[in-house]
Amino acid sequence: MLKQVPYVGQIVLFKSNLDDVIAKSNHNDDYIPAIITRKWSNYVVNLKIIPDCGSMQDRTSVSIIDHNPAGYHFKFIEAFTEVEQVYSEAELVSFGNYLLSKERDERTQVHKHEVTHADMCNWIEEH
Repeated sequence: MLKQVPYVGQIVLFKSNLDDVIAKSNHNDDYIPAIITRKWSNYVVNLKIIPDCGSMQDRTSVSIIDHNPAGYHFKFIEAFTEVEQVYSEAELVSFGNYLLSKERDERTQVHKHEVTHADMCNWIEEH
């Protein structure tokens, strides 16, 4: 089952073929950051790779890692979580109440249906 779907403008990681001299410039043998420029399907995209040395380069019809793990593929960037924070039910209810409060409206000027990272930070500071 596909967990994520690619979208144009998304930053992903690209793995080149062994003979891709431009992508491997400056001894870059690992994944290279890339931007999706066209989505052909949930499994194939066009990319603009960003090597650490030299100009950006185009790569076309790049498959997701699950479809071509041995070479020329892309993968999604994993969210960094060193320690996953677990909240109790009471804390989550409190956070929900904060999102609906007048205090939050005055502090953030954000629509009630939008939740931002700053909301969680503000709430954590207060509790």
